[in-house]
Amino acid sequence: MCEGTTYVYDSFFRPYIAKHEPEIDRNLLELKTRAGDMAILYWQRAATYGQTRVFEILQYVASQSTSRPRPSQVSTDKDM
Repeated sequence: MCEGTTYVYDSFFRPYIAKHEPEIDRNLLELKTRAGDMAILYWQRAATYGQTRVFEILQYVASQSTSRPRPSQVSTDKDM
């Protein structure tokens, strides 16, 4: 079985790969560059999303703390 795969590789694939090697290398380099660009893009989107959510949480916490008076700030009739 090993002889058959060697024959097929040597007869068909090796000549094709040798003939098109520069194009294959160029396409692989382009794929690597695009993959890197996509990774950066998704990292930036994730960072922006995370930043937006953190600010929303901080705004919510701030709105909750300013909308209710604190127990020490509540005056009663006894204090007057």
